Amino acid sequence: MADGTAIDYADATWPVVAGCSRVSPGCTHCWAIRASWRLAHNPNPAVSEAYRGVADKRGDRLDWTGTVRCLPERLDWPVKWRQPRRVFVCSMADLFHEDVPTEFILRVFEVMAGQHQHIFQVLTKRPERMLRLLVYGDKMACDSPEHHRLLCMMPLPNIWLGVTAENQEMWRMRVDILRQIPAVVHFVSYEPALGSLGDVDLTDIDWVIAGGETGPGARPAHPDWFRSLRDQCTSAGVAFWFKQRGEWAWEYPEAADLSHMDETYLAGTHFYHVGRRRAGHLLDGREWKELPSQSG
Repeated sequence: MADGTAIDYADATWPVVAGCSRVSPGCTHCWAIRASWRLAHNPNPAVSEAYRGVADKRGDRLDWTGTVRCLPERLDWPVKWRQPRRVFVCSMADLFHEDVPTEFILRVFEVMAGQHQHIFQVLTKRPERMLRLLVYGDKMACDSPEHHRLLCMMPLPNIWLGVTAENQEMWRMRVDILRQIPAVVHFVSYEPALGSLGDVDLTDIDWVIAGGETGPGARPAHPDWFRSLRDQCTSAGVAFWFKQRGEWAWEYPEAADLSHMDETYLAGTHFYHVGRRRAGHLLDGREWKELPSQSG
């Protein structure tokens, strides 16, 4: 079970769905595609079977195949975790993907509703479906007693709802929809950061996560993009969590030999491709690891 995770704002992951598809620029170098491919080739069949066929080689790169698989055998994972955890839901997929049946989403929410000791972080790039299911009801399941009960319970005190917004367009589209969905915590993931957000509307937003892109082909993120968002969050009283700079460094030791590293310019700033670990997770010399006040 995924008790423990490299996602620094969570304590565990709950991958109850495998497979996805691209919907916006933030998906271009999706880390979950590579991870799914590796897991599909894991020698343990209990692991490999879940991810078999969800990602494959398309020409010279890996891509999703279009297969989205629900994993009901993992529904009881949070039940077995006795100590309270912050649980990232569907860390390698999207619970609200169009190919995930409504009935399965309801089962996931039923488990979350029953495990009050945990906080569940649900992040999507498909807030339109989240809105239909959690506010208006889905036509296929609106007569279901389980669905009706869920609608009556929302917002659940231990479920945080969020959207990915990697640029201005996605912020406007997705965050406006997120605000319409009842939640004790609304959060936005500005990762991978792919452009300046400018002045953003933080109304009814409780938490913002920011980070650069990682992995092969990662695009650089300008420090001023993060600084602007951090300062706006600070002014608005919104918790700000800076995850990492990405693969590219905008500060580096003067004595370091960077002659063998790729370099580029972005908005007048010189970047070197030093890798995620060397680029680090500091912004202006310090960590930013703030959680919303509702985190318990």
